[in-house]
Amino acid sequence: MTLIAKAVLQITVILAISINAFAATPKILQILHTNDLHSYWEKSSNKKLGGYARIKTLLDQMEAEGDANGWATIRLDAGDFSEGNINFWADTGRTSFEIMKLLNYDAIALGNHDHQLGINELIRHASTEETKLPLVAANFFTDQPVNVKPGKYVRKKGLVIAVGGATTDNPTYTWTARPAEITAPKGPLESWLIANEMVDIHIALTHLGTGQERKLAKESSLIDIIIGGHSHTTIDSPIYEFNKNGKPVPIVQAGARGLFVGRMLVELPVRVYAHVLSYSLKRVTADIPEDPVISAIITEGLTKLQNVFGQYDFNQIIGHADKTYFTHREPVPIIGNFLADALREAVGADIAFDSGRLYGDRVSFGPVNLYNILNLTPHLYSWESKGWKIVTCDIAGSRLSKILSIPAFVKQSMIVSGMTFRMNMLNIVRDLKIHGAPVVGDRIYKFALSEGFVRGLQSYPELDRICRPYTQTGVLVRDAIMKKAMTMKAFTEAEFGPRRITGFTEFDWECNDDCPDESKGL
Repeated sequence: MTLIAKAVLQITVILAISINAFAATPKILQILHTNDLHSYWEKSSNKKLGGYARIKTLLDQMEAEGDANGWATIRLDAGDFSEGNINFWADTGRTSFEIMKLLNYDAIALGNHDHQLGINELIRHASTEETKLPLVAANFFTDQPVNVKPGKYVRKKGLVIAVGGATTDNPTYTWTARPAEITAPKGPLESWLIANEMVDIHIALTHLGTGQERKLAKESSLIDIIIGGHSHTTIDSPIYEFNKNGKPVPIVQAGARGLFVGRMLVELPVRVYAHVLSYSLKRVTADIPEDPVISAIITEGLTKLQNVFGQYDFNQIIGHADKTYFTHREPVPIIGNFLADALREAVGADIAFDSGRLYGDRVSFGPVNLYNILNLTPHLYSWESKGWKIVTCDIAGSRLSKILSIPAFVKQSMIVSGMTFRMNMLNIVRDLKIHGAPVVGDRIYKFALSEGFVRGLQSYPELDRICRPYTQTGVLVRDAIMKKAMTMKAFTEAEFGPRRITGFTEFDWECNDDCPDESKGL
């Protein structure tokens, strides 16, 4: 659409609203939303913000304010509320589901971390009233009783709100939901919305990431608003995209890990497009009182968590960090060198590969305890596995330059331990050395990889073929990094070692978590 056409559309929209101003008594819908909470029960990655007990208080306060003003209020979460913090390990996930139930969401998008432990885990929690959640994803198909609906009608103060769900169809994640099928979101979501046109507003509650959510808005015809998640993007004011009919569609996200609660006021009924009266992100700060019921459940859950990791004292101080080392603020996090070294050393490998996208929490400035270290790699695919394990493979030296030059390798923010090299902007590798010695072409080198890394390679066949076959070592990633952490003199960049890859030519990376706030010193 040209700029002139957009200007004409905007004038038409204003005239249409003016002409119909008295066609119906306008009402106000208050949309409260969160996303990517990842079981950060007590606080966010930023220790000064977050906490489910405070989120509950904030949601209740804002809904009470809405009631006093005669507004209808809807509570939405855009997915990934479960796996992603070792807190989720307490009581095999039940505590996280139970707390989410008490937050009284009207609809929750199914996130990829919410099905990461498999479809049977969803069925197990969906069968108990205390943990049954209003999960929605129109592009999630299964004949199993998982209680995931395409969408949901929400009726509040005479309004009928259609909330259609969508979850990411990225093959890196979808395999954990098998035998369920996850398709591209647009078709199923639009079909559900078309079948439910006679409503006051159509909301897409999506776990796709802002890039895919913007694409969805452009390709859609019925969506009025997109409440998003997955990319952990902090959106201070709505992003607008014009849909197929030239209608502007606002897109919002509320960061991640309980930093913010998003608040949008919309005038209904929707005439030509959704008229957003105001939008803001409310910080979940330490001065917000904690809901006593949720606070008590969190305390009980942390006791159960300690029993899971009985051999570790979470509060044991094992070092001091000279600054905050982020895991998600930069494409190749410095602390990734520490993690990759831990993998390599634990199994006696020559080299280790890891990805900066696989990490959990940061290491913050000040004292570092065992809980902080365990949360660097909080992931698992089953309760029996007790976390990801280390996998090895053998690769000839002659193939190393090819691996390092594959665009998928570069794009996935790889971290390397035991190997140094230079790479120019054309992805040509120079000065390739292993432990300071030039690579020998016919020598076989042993690589260490995390189980999550190997699973992710299934989405990149060119890399996967080179690395196969894999050997399971049985060594837990968490044990490897704990052993390494115990030997650290201090958590400093000098101890982590230098960055091992430079010269990136492509990124698909968003500053997630609370990057804007950290830059302000919060």
